[in-house]
Amino acid sequence: AVREGDAGALEAALALGAGAGGLARALVAAAEGGHRACLGPLLAAGADPGAEAGRAGATALHAAVALGDTEALEALLAAGGDVERETGRGSLLGVAAGAGDADMVRFLVARGAEVDRAGRGGATALARAARAGSAEAVAALLRAGADPRAALPGGQSAVEVAETRGDAGIHALLLQHELVSGADRALAASERALGAAAREAAEKHDRELESFRGRMAAAKASTGERVSALQAENAELRAKYLAS
Repeated sequence: AVREGDAGALEAALALGAGAGGLARALVAAAEGGHRACLGPLLAAGADPGAEAGRAGATALHAAVALGDTEALEALLAAGGDVERETGRGSLLGVAAGAGDADMVRFLVARGAEVDRAGRGGATALARAARAGSAEAVAALLRAGADPRAALPGGQSAVEVAETRGDAGIHALLLQHELVSGADRALAASERALGAAAREAAEKHDRELESFRGRMAAAKASTGERVSALQAENAELRAKYLAS
C-alpha cells in the first residue's frame, strides 16, 4: 500500500496492527516514494521519523532530504524528527549540501541546522557542497555563516576540497567570502573602537563641564561673600561718619 501511495489501504492495514520495525520501514518507503498522503497515518500510528530502516543509514528524514521534498520533511520534523539527525549517510544538512540542493540547504538552516557541524568523516556541509561543485549550495551556506576553514581532524575544509578538486570558481567564492567577512569584522571592530572613543570623549566632556560649573559656583559664592563684606564695611564707615 505504501509503495503504491494508497493511503486508504495503508490505514486499513494499520488498523490490524504493526510493529515499530514495520512502521519505520513503511515510513522510509513512503518518504522515498514521495507519498506524502501516507506519512500522516504512519506518524499517527507511532512511526519514528528518525528510525533507520532498510538500507544502512536510511531514515524517513534522510529520504525526504534526498528527494528534495520540503513538505514531507516539514511533516516529519513536526512529528518529532531531529533536524540534526545523522547516520552513516551523514547529517540532513550534509546530505542536502552533497546533493547541491540549495533550496533544501536553506530550508534546513531556517529550521536550526548547525551550519559548521562536521559529520562523522570530519567534513562540514560546506565541504560537501564544495565537493559536489555546487556554487549555489556553497553560497547558501556561506550566507548562513558557514566557515570555509572549518573541519574536524582528518577531514578537509571547504577551501581544501576546492583546492584538491581544482575548482577555481568555488575556491574564489570561498576566498572572496573570507575577505569580505574579514573586512566586515574589521569594520565592526573599528566601529566599536570609535564608539568607545566617542563615549569616553563625551564622559570626559561631562566631567570637565561639571568641574567648571563647580568652580563657577564656588567663585560666585566667594564673590558674594566679598560683596557682602564690602557692603558691611561700607555700612559701618557710613554709620561712623553720620555719628561724627
